[in-house]
Amino acid sequence: MLRSELFVWSIEVRGLVQGVGFRPSVWRLAQDLDLAGTVRNTPRGVIIEIASSPQTRDHFISRLRAELPRLARIDEVSIMAAPDQAMPSGFTILESLDGKVAAAITPDAAICPACADEILDSANRRFSYAFANCTHCGPRLTIMRQIPYDRANTAMSKFPMCRACRDEYEDTTDRRFHAEPIACAQCGPGLWLESTDGPMPVLQGDEIATAARVLRSGGIVALKGLGGFHIACRADNDAVIERLRRQKRRDAKPFAVMAHSLEHIALYAQVNTIEADWLASPSGPIVLLKVRSPSPLPSIIAPDQDRIGFMLPTTPLHFLLMQAIGMPLVMTSANMSGEPQFIDNDTACSQLFNIADAILFHDRDIENRVDDSVVRHDTTGATILRRARGYAPAPLLLPQLFYGKAPVFATGADIKSAFCIAANGEAIISQHLGDLDEPATLGEYRRTAQLYMELFEHRPQVIAHDMHPTYRSAGLAHRLAGEFNAVLFPVQHHHAHLAACMAENHAENDATLGIILDGAGYGTDGTIWGGEFLAGNYSGFQRVAHFQPVPLLGGDKAATEPWRNAYAHLRLALGNGFTEGEFKDLPVMRQLSAKPIVVLESLMHNRRLAPLSSSAGRLFDAFASIIGAAQMHVSYEGQTGMRLETLAGPHMETATPFDMCSPLDVAIISWRGLWHSVLHDLKRGADAGHLSARFHQSLIKIVSDMAIHQHHVTSIDRIALSGGVFQNRLLLQGVHAALEKYGLQVLVHHAVPANDGGIALGQAAIAMANQT
Repeated sequence: MLRSELFVWSIEVRGLVQGVGFRPSVWRLAQDLDLAGTVRNTPRGVIIEIASSPQTRDHFISRLRAELPRLARIDEVSIMAAPDQAMPSGFTILESLDGKVAAAITPDAAICPACADEILDSANRRFSYAFANCTHCGPRLTIMRQIPYDRANTAMSKFPMCRACRDEYEDTTDRRFHAEPIACAQCGPGLWLESTDGPMPVLQGDEIATAARVLRSGGIVALKGLGGFHIACRADNDAVIERLRRQKRRDAKPFAVMAHSLEHIALYAQVNTIEADWLASPSGPIVLLKVRSPSPLPSIIAPDQDRIGFMLPTTPLHFLLMQAIGMPLVMTSANMSGEPQFIDNDTACSQLFNIADAILFHDRDIENRVDDSVVRHDTTGATILRRARGYAPAPLLLPQLFYGKAPVFATGADIKSAFCIAANGEAIISQHLGDLDEPATLGEYRRTAQLYMELFEHRPQVIAHDMHPTYRSAGLAHRLAGEFNAVLFPVQHHHAHLAACMAENHAENDATLGIILDGAGYGTDGTIWGGEFLAGNYSGFQRVAHFQPVPLLGGDKAATEPWRNAYAHLRLALGNGFTEGEFKDLPVMRQLSAKPIVVLESLMHNRRLAPLSSSAGRLFDAFASIIGAAQMHVSYEGQTGMRLETLAGPHMETATPFDMCSPLDVAIISWRGLWHSVLHDLKRGADAGHLSARFHQSLIKIVSDMAIHQHHVTSIDRIALSGGVFQNRLLLQGVHAALEKYGLQVLVHHAVPANDGGIALGQAAIAMANQT
């Protein structure tokens, strides 16, 4: 083609395009297409200039999208003709614009296939090296101290590159070009193994093999991972798992299992192609999988569950350990129950020898604590149950209406806390941080919030927070507002759930019916909400229907003692003295009659010690207790709901709903008919599995029927499903299918959790939408 037929094009690319090998990928593509031009980083992303015809330009962009590096993501591409630009010759990677780039901080990435091959190759200089990485994998957020993202500002600053690593780092054609954590055995971090008696007599290079021998013999080994320490033991040994539960004070909460390959996981669980892709992806999450029946693994891994969270090795250290041991391992975070996981060697040394027989340490510091992410595949698509490693802090693009709004910091909730910073049409949600009732978690929240605002140069003008008057996150909001001289913006909890589901689905500000089912959220009337039908959008909402409010006997105790909810529900449905009535011989009645009835009766009318709540979560607790599927005291949030979901699964196709007797033209859904039907079934000897399936079918029907009724009343045809109770797979899939079958548009969560881990996104969206 004649040079006179060429045009110079300026192509701006936004997304995850810095620090991920994007510029070398552009260079190689330009070489392949014989294009002249340049590529450079800018504060907004990457600018590519090429000389080509319009047709070749479009082909170049098409291939650029199709041949992205493993960690890259393109969000936007804008093209402008550059008629004043001189015609280039050759293709060059230029220095960053103005010498300063606010490089996107990409999530930590699981070991890539190329690095895995290298550390297994005895002829490679990184053979058996536990810290191999490249631009396609390795640590990112977990080693960051400050911007800009270069080695000097990370935990790798104390490891000067050797000549061989420097050559790779500076070679445009090498996959380690500008890989900041680049390392090898000559210049990078090292391993050592200790036991309760001090450093173990291990030959250098034999630490992993020795750890594998400890594990194989039935021991417990802790190891330092990407975002914190893990604790591992054999997944086929009941005794050592029981010991781990006892030492960790984790009675029943499920453990995750790590296996060395997809083929190995398939021996223990059913894995479809989507789940296999997630397991092998750069995010490397824990994926909940249906366990094969009969299960080859002991039930103590995940008591009363038919699914186990599986993961593949995420780091070279995990990869080498799994190769050495050749059997599945329980792999759980190294912390005491309810506390943040350990990240520094000194704390691990002082705390973990109460649990582990040996610890694999290394000397690369973990700057930022990041837990493992958890995902599940449903008929509705991906469901993120915990968003952390591999996902945070990747930005989410927001709908167009949020562009140009003042920057916002949203504090999220106190339970499953995560915050959100939003500006320039993007939202960045922090990793899962935990429950703010734990002082160490609260401190970690403050430190992480400060880090994010420094890393992303974020100065909020608005601080959004939950309207609950005693939330710790609301207290943090007041502190931040003072620090930044920002405006405080309180947001109702369930409105935030609705807005979060809308925002992640790129919904514009049109009317939406939110069905929000969760454990608890402070309502505008001062009661505790949790079974809500909200007609609204980002700008506001109206509560058009809700579950029947029921007293929470003992306040917060009702969240951990299911029998309290059973008493309150049955008392409202059957009246005073219900334990001595028609159903007095049922086990639940005998159990409740042994409780302090006089005290409970006084609580039924005491709004200070037993606030009213429309909670869907407590409804599940009540049902589980009534049918004998709940302990007197639960050991983790959602335990009863998960148990009921497992019980119901095999019977869902044949189960029919209970007779609810709750008219749709009344805005309050009553459970009186439900409880009468349940008790009659119990009297007839129905088993817990069939009862649980009927309960799920009843909820699916009443929730869907009410949504359709509200559609006719309000003419709203877009429904958003949110709240932690919608992490119940059967309920989510059932309501989604029923509403879609009716012809309604249904929005569900795919990018953030439906539980409180996602509401910071909704708080930010509401605060921006209400800016004048």
